[in-house]
Amino acid sequence: TDLVPNRVAAQCIVTNLYAPVGLHRRTALYTIQATARLHEVLAMLSVAMAGLPHFPDRRPKVVAHGQHDGGVELEIQVWSLGYRHAKASMDEAHRIVATVLAREGHPLMGPFGPGQTEPPMPPADEAQLDSVVELLNLPAHWARDLEGRVSLHRKAPGEGVIREGDAGDSLYAVLEGRLAVVHPERREAPYSGLFWNTVAEIGRGDWVGESSLLTGAPRNATVVAAEPTLLLEMDKAAFETSLKREPEVLERLADLMARRAASRPGAAEVKMEGFREQLAKQMRAWFGIA
Repeated sequence: TDLVPNRVAAQCIVTNLYAPVGLHRRTALYTIQATARLHEVLAMLSVAMAGLPHFPDRRPKVVAHGQHDGGVELEIQVWSLGYRHAKASMDEAHRIVATVLAREGHPLMGPFGPGQTEPPMPPADEAQLDSVVELLNLPAHWARDLEGRVSLHRKAPGEGVIREGDAGDSLYAVLEGRLAVVHPERREAPYSGLFWNTVAEIGRGDWVGESSLLTGAPRNATVVAAEPTLLLEMDKAAFETSLKREPEVLERLADLMARRAASRPGAAEVKMEGFREQLAKQMRAWFGIA
């Protein structure tokens, strides 16, 4: 912040050299209650903020900025394209940050202490586990193996779920709501800025992230919640014991992934049989199955 006295301003020409056009970074500060899991909070918010339209090399970021009002001060960094895009991005950032922090049990600090948070999500019930096992064509008794080893997540509209390029080892099944697979697109209407171009939608009874779960591959797309959504997350550790006990199921999963790949645009250019065998090889290496 620069302060120009009225006496000086009245005797000269003051030119504003800051023109908020093109890519420029905006920031906002939030103070939360101190926690030993601060690294998890930063990672969680960074993925949630990936729901804001952005270029891959200008991803929204959240860092620990300092201490303030008896808590930890976080700085939200958002890259924007033009003034109106910056305003829209920051409005969305404020909504997402406040929603996620309250939902995940990390209260914002105010003049009278920490704010309110929501109770934690309950564990997945038998019906939800049965539906996911059926969805992935797994043996029915694996549902009992998954008890207490998977997690439920609620996502707000516009919240990031998966960020392209991130490491990952989990799959998300959609129990309620709808997700969108998106790519950034620069547009001039309704104003100059970045917008999401939706290339695919993932609705109830479908899933996303199986490549990272089964092969350890980095996330290959950015996925955001298109509406209020309930997800079940299953990571590698959740069913690794079951898979090693019944390794023949791996071949069934390789078939499932190959069929999904065959249904995508451009699949005709891929030799599917060789692709399926390469998948099975990666999966065996990832899970340590001979």
